[in-house]
Amino acid sequence: MAAAKNKRGITVRFEDHEMAKLEELAARFHVSSATILRWALQALAEYVELNGGKIILPVDFTNFPFPVARCPTADEGAEAAKTPLAANKKTKPSY
Repeated sequence: MAAAKNKRGITVRFEDHEMAKLEELAARFHVSSATILRWALQALAEYVELNGGKIILPVDFTNFPFPVARCPTADEGAEAAKTPLAANKKTKPSY
């Protein structure tokens, strides 16, 4: 039997316009809204680490060195819509 993953859930309430943006991003990249939130949290954690443990508001990702293989681009997401996910593994983010 496989070991259970250590995952915990939380409840987050969004304004309608925030939820619409989240769903729009998830649809654009063909992932779940939970995946978008995980990516956002990972990016914020990296940003804080690069800024000496501080969150500088407003958050500015202009010069943030994103890893090259973080997630599919919008173009890859559009291509994924044409191809079944099982046949197009390169668009699925790896962690």
